[in-house]
Amino acid sequence: LVQQPRTAVVGEVIGGTCEVRVGPVCIKMVMTHPVLVELVDDLGNRVITGRWFVCAIPVLDGEAFPDASVLEGATKVDTVLGLASFNDLALRQINAAWQLNFTVHNADFATTCDDPYLDQIQSVVFVITFNTADGLLI
Repeated sequence: LVQQPRTAVVGEVIGGTCEVRVGPVCIKMVMTHPVLVELVDDLGNRVITGRWFVCAIPVLDGEAFPDASVLEGATKVDTVLGLASFNDLALRQINAAWQLNFTVHNADFATTCDDPYLDQIQSVVFVITFNTADGLLI
């Protein structure tokens, strides 16, 4: 993983920064730190040839989360010059022990995230929290 997932607000893009918030709702999100997965060979060289895709799977407390729909956005991303950039992932459940598991697939032999994969890597633990709705007048 070139760039790990970061703490985010429930329902908002992981790695994004909210530029305009109205109460608890972000109305303008800008991607500042997308989750990046790099495809490398056994020598650590970036693999820029071939057709590859990477899948993201939500993990909670070390186990694949049973309801994959809790992870929104493009969970299957093609690599471009050996990098898969996850620009719109969001989790719909608050927790302090989320991880993402990434699987690498050869597109010449696989078409979906359920197909056999060649390798996998798991992210660091990150937090999905609630928004404090600062700035609200009561």
